[in-house]
Amino acid sequence: MKKGSLLLLGLSLAASPGLAEPLRFGLAGGIFLPTRVEVGDRTADARPGPILAITLDVPVAAALDVGAFVLAGGFEAGERTTDTVRTFETGVGAHYRLPLGAGLLRAGLQLGYRRLAADLPAYDRSHGVALNLDAEYSRRLYRALHFQVRLSLLSQPMGGNSDHRVLMAPSPVLAVGVVL
Repeated sequence: MKKGSLLLLGLSLAASPGLAEPLRFGLAGGIFLPTRVEVGDRTADARPGPILAITLDVPVAAALDVGAFVLAGGFEAGERTTDTVRTFETGVGAHYRLPLGAGLLRAGLQLGYRRLAADLPAYDRSHGVALNLDAEYSRRLYRALHFQVRLSLLSQPMGGNSDHRVLMAPSPVLAVGVVL
């Protein structure tokens, strides 16, 4: 089978009438509200910072989406208020879809890889497992354009760098954006 045939087969499956929305691309910006970060044997309170979420989901069943995500942002931690920790994570997720009123509620789980970087030795070059709970409510604005509100709980149950174990308690994220 030629590559062009495979592409046409994939496009026809993605556009099948059984799946109303073959692909969801989301872009949202918001605030990351980290609660507590454990570094080695110390626990630090963290302060809020901005976050950007990019998602790409495909329906695999009548009420189930699977996809990929990228989150990038930062928060303040440490003893000085100028100590910014930058975070980047990527991974996969699965969401259950439930029509709700004129919109769509999606709730699910995300698993990924998180990288932290900072001018603080305790956080710098830290990486770990990202385990997130995620909920999104979206409502159509115009044709294929939807407004979304996201509420997520981000956590890092395992991770660190060569000097310290770095863990993060479940921390809320509130974001708004669009879905195409």
